[in-house]
Amino acid sequence: MNHSSRRGVASYQDVNITTKVSYATSLELTELLFKGLCDSLAKTEGHFARNEREERGMAIDRCLKILGGLQSSLSFGKGNDLAKNLSDIYDYSSRRLLKANADNDINAVIEVKGLIGELNSAWALLPEILKENPIAKAS
Repeated sequence: MNHSSRRGVASYQDVNITTKVSYATSLELTELLFKGLCDSLAKTEGHFARNEREERGMAIDRCLKILGGLQSSLSFGKGNDLAKNLSDIYDYSSRRLLKANADNDINAVIEVKGLIGELNSAWALLPEILKENPIAKAS
């Protein structure tokens, strides 16, 4: 794919994401953030494997921004333990990614990718759980 085709695809993806965000619920926004984070972590791993330092740095920066978005969306008043645990995971993941970049350590990226993948899988189950158990929405 040539450079202008890649730009066109990227522009389409940006418009598609912007459209989704405009009409998304908070649950859907979190799902979008997790999807974007998982995609960025996979790209980061690829940049490490290909020794693409500049692209790796930009991919890690995107991961850190998404982790910051997830962190800022936490409601500590509604679920103190869960929010605290998620906050700790997001903080740990951010520190590991920064260290991965500084130490050229792909294993740290793989570790974070595994952690976030588990959270993403759990989060993906939430809409179905809420449909089956509406009382969970109130708690």
